[in-house]
Amino acid sequence: MAGFWTGVAKVPVSSVIIVSELTGSYHLLLPAMWTCAITFILARRYKLFLTQVANRKESPAHLGDFAVNVLKEIRVADVLPELANYETIEEGTSLQQILSMKSTRQHYYPVVDRNGRFAGIFSLNDLRAVLDETELWQLLVAADVAHHNVVTVHPRETLAEVANKFADTDLDEFPVVSDDDEKELLGIISRRQLNNAYIKRTMHYDQAAKAENAPADLSGRFQGISQ
Repeated sequence: MAGFWTGVAKVPVSSVIIVSELTGSYHLLLPAMWTCAITFILARRYKLFLTQVANRKESPAHLGDFAVNVLKEIRVADVLPELANYETIEEGTSLQQILSMKSTRQHYYPVVDRNGRFAGIFSLNDLRAVLDETELWQLLVAADVAHHNVVTVHPRETLAEVANKFADTDLDEFPVVSDDDEKELLGIISRRQLNNAYIKRTMHYDQAAKAENAPADLSGRFQGISQ
């Protein structure tokens, strides 16, 4: 039984352990090890699983596990330089001034006080919600439309933790603040940047795997033999 499963699944050690546990006897442990070793060598070129993937990373069944593991390896601090491209608005800025700003690709705007300290954040949808009230919006400032109880992200957190925060809310961006000071704004992280970080890391793994599996350069060896 151990020899058969070794030839089928190419798992000699597991085969010996499983069969020994099933039979409840270890007196054939040594013969089973020899049998599995010989079977593994002789049946190495034969495969029962013709569509077996090379590793867990390529398995659709474990794709979700791999994604979580990759995001756990990356901290917000690792991608912090990519999160610093954003505009802030002082809390006393009127809505009329905000609407006259040049258009940007930014959807969320952090609000800061006169000292540059983080005070809140608002989105373009928050602006649209007050534009219908013609008499009111001309009197409002950034601090009036900003959300002050904000879900924040810290550099010490992993991207897996950030992904969980995105999953728990309907927000598309989070402000990144210092680990030691909630009022020190460091950047803005979005779902798109989270996906980009994941794609870059998986591409790095693919390139490393290809380099590891690439055939060695034998030209130097042949030159040495010819000499």
